[in-house]
Amino acid sequence: MTFEEQPDFTHAWFPIAEFDESTVRGRLAMARSGGGAVILLGSTDLQPVTAGPSANAELRQYGQNTRWIVRICEASDLGTVESRFASLSVEETADGSLVIADPDYGTVTFRKDGSVEAEGRTIVPKDFTVAGEVAMLTAN
Repeated sequence: MTFEEQPDFTHAWFPIAEFDESTVRGRLAMARSGGGAVILLGSTDLQPVTAGPSANAELRQYGQNTRWIVRICEASDLGTVESRFASLSVEETADGSLVIADPDYGTVTFRKDGSVEAEGRTIVPKDFTVAGEVAMLTAN
């Protein structure tokens, strides 16, 4: 959701030159690079930016109350991505939670406090961290 003083759109970075294949039509955008893929589903039509510094690298949804579903997966082609995830939708519950029925994770609930529940686990924002470890991978 945006506010009056903000631009009347939300946007996603979608640099088509970096993908092995991509498509944008209506409220759906998909891209694949190697064995990884992403699908973006908008609540309204996705508009590719075709001019200016973000031409061919940005998608916009116009309106002050839009929603995005972004699903990353492994896939060797976009047909597989579309058949598995294009029907994803959001249900808003009485308490304001957003619920998605995912084919891999089952019911995924996004709560207003920022927590996410799926597969019998809950992730809460206070536990988010940027800590991690570095692993150098060798080229095959």
